[in-house]
This record gives sequence, C-alpha cells and structure tokens, in this order.
Amino acid sequence: GIIDTNNEFYEINSKLFNDHPNLVKYEVGKLFAGLTSKIVNEHLYAQPNAQGTRDVFDQKTLYGMVECTRDLSRVNCMNCLNFLIREFLDSSYKMRGGHAICGSCYVRFEFHHYF
Repeated sequence: GIIDTNNEFYEINSKLFNDHPNLVKYEVGKLFAGLTSKIVNEHLYAQPNAQGTRDVFDQKTLYGMVECTRDLSRVNCMNCLNFLIREFLDSSYKMRGGHAICGSCYVRFEFHHYF
C-alpha cells in the first residue's frame, strides 16, 4: 500500500516529433489527466477507449494508458501517476511515444494503436 517511485524506467520512441513539441506535451498531459481521473473514480487501470484516445493535429490519434498496482489506495495511485507523468513529460514530450514504469504505476502514450 506504499507508493514506490524508486527505480524508474523510461523507454521512449526515438523519433522526434519536431512539428509541435509543446502541443504534444499539452495533449499527452490532457490525455493522462483524463485517464488518471478515470482510474481514481473507477479502477486502477485505464486503457485506450473513448477516454484513452485523443485526436490531435493533422488528424493523428494519440493513444494512452495508465495503471497502478492493486495494493495502492486510489489516492496513492493518483499520487504515483502524477509523479510519474510529470517526470515522463519533462523528459520525453518531444518524442512520438513511450512508456514509463516505477514500482507502483505505469504510463504509456503512442501515436499508433499498440494493442
């Protein structure tokens, strides 16, 4: 039940998104905020569906998911996700996709369907 944000691991799509990096960061942040809200109000997992996708510039679809370990409370899940999302976006917002994981939660975004 304790948040574990140690041993973070990031894997990022190596192609840069040169067109609009700040817009990418904004859109990915909005996507993650919606998914985090869904997790806190429902389950500890949210995947691409009506709330897990966003249509962004040039008619590209952005896909995302977030997940927490089952031992976390909803508040701790939200705190873990907010920490990981903030760290992830600060380091990877110019990329076309990627994921981040720590001991208690996981986030992912891509510009292609990955399921």
